[in-house]
Amino acid sequence: MEGMHPFKESGRRYEIEKIQEWHKEVLRWAVLGYRPGEIAKMTGYTKEHISNIFNSTIFIDQLHILQAARDEDSISVARRITELAPIAVERIREIISNPIHMEVDGEMKVDDRIEPSLKAKVSQDILDRAGHRAIDKGVIVHLTKKEMEDMKKDAIKAGIDEGYVVDAVVVEEGETEEIKDEHLQETAD
Repeated sequence: MEGMHPFKESGRRYEIEKIQEWHKEVLRWAVLGYRPGEIAKMTGYTKEHISNIFNSTIFIDQLHILQAARDEDSISVARRITELAPIAVERIREIISNPIHMEVDGEMKVDDRIEPSLKAKVSQDILDRAGHRAIDKGVIVHLTKKEMEDMKKDAIKAGIDEGYVVDAVVVEEGETEEIKDEHLQETAD
């Protein structure tokens, strides 16, 4: 194994002497969160070989440096998004209060440089990233097969009672052709 030597204390591990170019590729995959087994598949090396590299002191040190830089970059982006949030709120206020006009030199003119919908979309995206996302409710319900069948029947009955459904047939998977044939015969009679 090029660039590696037996680890002196145990004799079982190999220690990287110097980061080679292909080690840098493994480092990049590791910083992105890939595990040794995944990296082994992508690079064609054995999982054991990649694990030996992962456990090497020089590799661990280099990985910590890259992860710290990536974390700092994420913090910087989050900080900039937070700084843009008040501007985004102001833009939305402007769009709501005066969506297509702006004052230029004391005169009201049509602001056709940027579509209001685009301004609103970008502002909402910034607010989302700043942690002020619109509330998104979801409801999860566990129903038995009988409850589902009852709901289907109730929906059809409600549709008929309200005049939205004139004729309906509940179709289970696999029964489609039989019901079509029966329905065609009934309407022909």
